[in-house]
Amino acid sequence: VGLLLLETLLLLGYFALFHPGNQAVLRWGKSPTILHK
Repeated sequence: VGLLLLETLLLLGYFALFHPGNQAVLRWGKSPTILHK
C-alpha cells in the first residue's frame, strides 16, 4: 500500500510540473503541504 501511495504522489507531482495550470486545481482539492515537497 505504501508503494502505491508513493507512486500516486509522484504522478501528481509530475502532473503539476508539466501542467502548471493544474496546480491551482490540486491546491483547491488537496493540502498544499503535499505540493511543497
